[in-house]
Amino acid sequence: MATAPFYSRPAFGYLRRVKHGRSATRSAPRNGFVVNAGAVDHYQDPESYDRLYEARTEDATFYVRRAKAARSVLEYGAGTGRITLPLLEAGRRVTAVDLSAAMLGALARRAERAGQAVRSRLAIECADMRTFVTRQRFDLVVVGFNAFGHLYSHRDVVAFLERAFSHLSPGGELALDLPLPHLDLPGYDGTAQILVSEMDGARGAELLTLRLFQPQELLMHLHYAGFERASLFGDFQGGPLESDSEVMVLSARKPKC
Repeated sequence: MATAPFYSRPAFGYLRRVKHGRSATRSAPRNGFVVNAGAVDHYQDPESYDRLYEARTEDATFYVRRAKAARSVLEYGAGTGRITLPLLEAGRRVTAVDLSAAMLGALARRAERAGQAVRSRLAIECADMRTFVTRQRFDLVVVGFNAFGHLYSHRDVVAFLERAFSHLSPGGELALDLPLPHLDLPGYDGTAQILVSEMDGARGAELLTLRLFQPQELLMHLHYAGFERASLFGDFQGGPLESDSEVMVLSARKPKC
């Protein structure tokens, strides 16, 4: 399967509660066409994207809590700043990374409207999450709203986790959320572990593709990347991960030495 670029964050948080789109009936083709299109389509209109998800706050509240002891945050897939702005308003310095210039432009405008104190704590980087490099080290790395699901191949996952690990300070935390896979999801190819959905966008139908990860698979990737003290939760309040959970929330640490 062709490697797809990473664009912002996926369109929905809980796959069984999609209200603004419908799941595609076909499985993801192996030529990578749908994967590439589905990594781009949903992120072309920032205003439409914001209207669709402006009421979603549970995950942002979670990441602000995780950042309570952090001075600096690196956020991958920042998009238009739905999570970024609450982190900034809580007094954190945030480096926001995304490959969509349109989404980051909207984030910059939102930060300007929030005032100079907020804007001064924000750094924006238009870059691929798999290859972005900075000399700065962070107390917290955030990969919110299923952004990790745009890592479609094993190579993508390994490359990203190496970057995330290197960008954390000793003892720093990686926090992310993903859908918990359910094999009966329409449009899910269990062999490729890719879910293809057709969303109702501002200009008509939009494709969305997500790589879904099993819990033990995700923990294995983190272990071999060097992370420790990994914990999985079934909601944003720290509840247990169970077979019928819809979201998988993860926290892991870089060793202190």
